[in-house]
Amino acid sequence: MVVLDLSGMGRADLETVDALARLGLVVRRCGSVLLIENAPGDLADLLRLSGLDRALGLRPAVGVDAGRQPEHREESGGVQEEGDAGDPLA
Repeated sequence: MVVLDLSGMGRADLETVDALARLGLVVRRCGSVLLIENAPGDLADLLRLSGLDRALGLRPAVGVDAGRQPEHREESGGVQEEGDAGDPLA
């Protein structure tokens, strides 16, 4: 198992995501598993958006509730969709 602690990392971008994806492939080809710990928020967001968070073993940051649910919000009033008479019903 290869554990990569990114707590001291600065700004993250897509090049960082690309480098981590390549590192993950190399580690996997060597028969091991990559785990990423303490990734900065922007990098964690990029990994989630790209779908690489699970493949690269992204662990949630310490103190973050991984099982949290999004807040329920009501739709603002006064806006309603209208259907077109020519559209088939679902």
